[in-house]
Amino acid sequence: MPNYQGVWSLTTQMQAKGDNNWPLGPSGFGAGFAFLGGGRIDTSSSYSNTILTANFNTLGEYSDFGDLTSARQALGALASATRGVWGGGTDGSGKNIMDYVTLASSGNATDFGDLAVADYSKGGLSNSTRGLFWGGSYTISNYIDYITIASAGNSSDFGDLSMQYASGQPGFGSTSRGIMPIGGSSNGYDGAIEYVTYSSTGNTTDFGDQTVYRKFGANGSSSTRGLMAMGATASADVDTMDYVTIASTGNATDFGDMTPARDTAAAASNSISLMASGGQYAAVANTNVVNIATLGNASDYGNLTTATRSWAGCCGSHGGI
Repeated sequence: MPNYQGVWSLTTQMQAKGDNNWPLGPSGFGAGFAFLGGGRIDTSSSYSNTILTANFNTLGEYSDFGDLTSARQALGALASATRGVWGGGTDGSGKNIMDYVTLASSGNATDFGDLAVADYSKGGLSNSTRGLFWGGSYTISNYIDYITIASAGNSSDFGDLSMQYASGQPGFGSTSRGIMPIGGSSNGYDGAIEYVTYSSTGNTTDFGDQTVYRKFGANGSSSTRGLMAMGATASADVDTMDYVTIASTGNATDFGDMTPARDTAAAASNSISLMASGGQYAAVANTNVVNIATLGNASDYGNLTTATRSWAGCCGSHGGI
């Protein structure tokens, strides 16, 4: 049995993982790790139900966490400090499934409840108490669902996006404000950014625009700065990263680049770093990580054992917590 006091080595962390017992402090498993779930395996074109964990502080360390309740791609994800939730997706048809895991205990996901609309290409974002799933490609939806993360059950209506939304992108935010990069709409690609206040329900408000019109990006934030990375434009995938200051409104500013250009990567952020794993570009298996506070290009984190795309990530210490 490991000693949980003091500084943990990687060996001790992995030993604790086997005991299904991790602390949730700044360097603990729930805070220091990304959780990546679902997707499509490029080498076999099969849907995945796997949940992986990746340590923000240890390059190239991926571990198996458990399985979602069903294999599917193009799903959304969100998290509180203690619980991760995946919603929507497709295995050939749109799903209204929501699954959850307790971040401190490895194991398979449990049914959380149902979304109002069965759909895929969902966006997800949250603060410490309330989670939002929004948009979708199957129904070309502008609907926003919300849940109370600590209480399993079906979603409720939060409000609407300003336009019919047609592509999945992760959202991000602070403890009070949730930011939604729109990506695509029923009219094609879009660069709009919209926001909501978590504590009240209602329709979104215009925030500004991204530097490029794209969808299927990899986004995340600290409590003050949000990053929007990579994605697909009408002509090609891009490696562009933009940033915004969450507390104010306005257009995004160039941050740097990720490598290679790709879309449908799984994104997860803690309060310091944004991680983007896998994605669609000739079976991409690599992961980039970038310091949210410092402008510049991303660094290489390491490689997945299997190239995966159209999956979703979350973390127990993102900017909304």
